[in-house]
Amino acid sequence: MRAASTVFPESTGPTSTSVNSGTVPSRIRWPVRSAASYAARTAAGSNAIAAGSGSGATVEGAVTTGECRAGMTDIRAIGRFVLNQPHTTLSWKRELALVIAFLVPYDLIRLAAANDRDVGVRHARDVLGLEHHLGLDVERALNHALAAHHALEAAAGFWYAGLHYLVTPAVLILLYRRAPERYQRARLALMAATAVALGGYLLFPTAPPRFLPGYVDTMVATADVGWWTTNASAGLNELAAMPSMHVGWALWCALVLSGLARRPLLKALAFAYPAITTLVVVATANHWVLDAVAGAALVLGAWRALTPHPERQPVYVAMSG
Repeated sequence: MRAASTVFPESTGPTSTSVNSGTVPSRIRWPVRSAASYAARTAAGSNAIAAGSGSGATVEGAVTTGECRAGMTDIRAIGRFVLNQPHTTLSWKRELALVIAFLVPYDLIRLAAANDRDVGVRHARDVLGLEHHLGLDVERALNHALAAHHALEAAAGFWYAGLHYLVTPAVLILLYRRAPERYQRARLALMAATAVALGGYLLFPTAPPRFLPGYVDTMVATADVGWWTTNASAGLNELAAMPSMHVGWALWCALVLSGLARRPLLKALAFAYPAITTLVVVATANHWVLDAVAGAALVLGAWRALTPHPERQPVYVAMSG
């Protein structure tokens, strides 16, 4: 009796042994014909054993119980393998058009959310009240500390107004070139989280802290050194504070970069970007702490749901028959 194997006994399938490269391991036969073969051999084995008066007799070619279980395992493994295959016809022009086609409506919808300032301010006070209850209302202290140092205030302005639309596309391009097999799922996670955030802007328009008394609009205070204007804080949507996709996109970039990095130090440094971004958006009075939490939660949820994880990947083991 042969030991149970995680591959089909008939070895007429593809011969490649690379799992990480996305090819089928050697000695795995496609399941349609193999499943039929297993069924026929299982029936033959059952008849032979019955004819053997309970002596455990078998016949040549009859499948064992272990093999039958292995066959079912292989069918499921191959199914997962096929579903996890990246598209091999990625086109940079198509991807660029897709990203642009997504970002344009993203900005338009964010602007459409800014209709009723009174409602946005009321929602902002609700958020601040919840933060006070949770002990998270640190926005004013951070804002005043930043406003006391003009150089840091200007640096935070450049970080807030510039990196959001520079780093994320750069990371998309890097992922496309370095790990195309991960690109589409990661890009889908980014778009899914952003789409949910758009719903939040429309359904729960929230004013940023700078709309409330006692906060300094640092973007206006540093307009003399930046490209943004003193009107409406760099022309950004006024009531799209909840959730903060500045933080969400930054966290997405960190997840991608940490996955590409090999050294533990580089993996850890990748998460400095969302950490600093969180500090910047709160200290500049553009977001509440809970805005940042919501943005990070959206991205983490989408990433967990839509990107593969090592523990979910099928493991193929080829054993001699």
